Amino acid sequence: MPISVRVQWLPKAGNREDEYEDACWPDHALTTTQRVVHCAIADGATESAFAGLWARQLTAAYGAVGSAESATWRHAVAQEQRHWQAQITAQPLPWYAEEKARHGAFAALLGVTLTQEDRTDGHRWQASAVGDCVLFQVRAGALVQSFPAQDAAFFTNRPFLLSSLSAQDAAVPQWRYQAAGDLNSGDVLYLTTDALGQWCLRQVEAGSAPWTAIETALAQRKRGFRRWVARLRHRGDLRNDDVTLLRVAQAK
Repeated sequence: MPISVRVQWLPKAGNREDEYEDACWPDHALTTTQRVVHCAIADGATESAFAGLWARQLTAAYGAVGSAESATWRHAVAQEQRHWQAQITAQPLPWYAEEKARHGAFAALLGVTLTQEDRTDGHRWQASAVGDCVLFQVRAGALVQSFPAQDAAFFTNRPFLLSSLSAQDAAVPQWRYQAAGDLNSGDVLYLTTDALGQWCLRQVEAGSAPWTAIETALAQRKRGFRRWVARLRHRGDLRNDDVTLLRVAQAK
């Protein structure tokens, strides 16, 4: 069965698109018949230097190798750390930017690998996460599980993050959280960065189904999604942060 991926993202209100510091893989909508599909979403920490670049590197690395083999993933991250350092070193920077860059960039990362089950129409998914990006599995309009966040209180101002400097990650497990499940026909996986993930969990805790609002916004394409996010921000329901959403499901 083909897998369909839809993508929507927005920078913070008041920021340009080139100031967006989240990232995702794939970075555009697609439908694929590949038996193994990697999806990823990352949230660059605004307080760190060149965080958007680091987020893009992490999602691209996961898209290329996934996390099936931990040694392969560690090698990929080490390569991306060297690549990040090389790109920063190659450009002239004012002294304050150089000082900030010495501390590296940080990003939360959620990776999901879907594998088609033999002799069935379903898929098996495996997810790994560092930080506060969130996966929601929804079946028949009801939440099956959320990962790694179980409630809105999960989100803090100091999430666990991956660094662009190898020395910062020396004593850090490659993945802090792991989960797995079955993706049945009709199920939907939503991968979100933290602001939207926190809003979803608050809605669930209030007895609402946020997926209905998300699907309505997605049906109106990018313009409708932008208007929906803007309304949530204006009401104070959604923190003014970069927003990224991947919707993953079996194609009909």
